[in-house]
Amino acid sequence: MASLVLSLFYALLSKPIAALAARRILGRWTTFRPPWSLSSADLSDEAMRAYYKETERRTDPIAQRPSITKILANNDMKTENLREQFHFLVDIGLGIIALDVISNGRDLNRLLAMRRRQLSSQKIAARLMLWR
Repeated sequence: MASLVLSLFYALLSKPIAALAARRILGRWTTFRPPWSLSSADLSDEAMRAYYKETERRTDPIAQRPSITKILANNDMKTENLREQFHFLVDIGLGIIALDVISNGRDLNRLLAMRRRQLSSQKIAARLMLWR
């Protein structure tokens, strides 16, 4: 019983410490997310609508750029798909650089290629952070 309690205590303590250490070492480009941070699943309906409207407001101008439009067309995608890629990046912990990735043609091409190859989200996150 004591070992179970100690294991639980260790698990509860080590994850936040690991997240803090990763943020200290890697700065803002870490995929570690503290357990107390909000995810989109924690938002109310009203907050969710506001979040999606804000995302749309920020991603639509990017999708209208000629270089991005060309990449989307080459991959049989539309503006909604660019938003989907943005949300994917946010969900894997790259929210800080998500707009940078989808607004850079080379990074967007790399992201789409990795998603087509069905790489894991951890590999995608690691590779995108290395290329930045």
